[in-house]
Amino acid sequence: MVTTEERSVRSTNVNESVPTESLNYVISEVYREHHQSLLGFLSFKLKSSSEANDVAQEAYARVLRHGLPEDIKCARAYVFKAANNLAINRLIERQRKREHLTVDPQDLNLPSSQPTPEEDAQYQEKLQTIVNAVEELPQKCRKAFILYKFEFLEYKEVADRMNLTESMIRKYVLRGMRHCRHRLEEKLH
Repeated sequence: MVTTEERSVRSTNVNESVPTESLNYVISEVYREHHQSLLGFLSFKLKSSSEANDVAQEAYARVLRHGLPEDIKCARAYVFKAANNLAINRLIERQRKREHLTVDPQDLNLPSSQPTPEEDAQYQEKLQTIVNAVEELPQKCRKAFILYKFEFLEYKEVADRMNLTESMIRKYVLRGMRHCRHRLEEKLH
């Protein structure tokens, strides 16, 4: 035969302030009957089963520590509400951490994508060295090199324009490349 207290606990309803021994029994019954649904609810809300488990345990501990208020009629609803509040606190804390970790790139003192005046001067010097090297090439070699490297024509197109063979154009372009590389190396040393 089931006593009135057991029937009240089985339905997880509480009609009056519950003494500590009964509170432990009520919460253990809520745990036994509703823990899996509480975990499912929290897992969905938090998107993490391990966090859901932590929050559920914390909710049970808080209810056991503070007891059930006298006006609470359903212990299950009270535990779910406590767990929901804890989950909301976790979500808020997560958001705060994300916002704290979000940093304005200007605050990081990252190197600028703009070249420094020194880098710009070095680039200009290299460019002028290449221009001078190209001007030093013989006329046909220079024209083949410019058409291929700066106007992006294929060897065949350059050969057709200059009435030369592709093989000759390849030789001129290679000669131009070697000459420019040689002038750059001279400049560095």
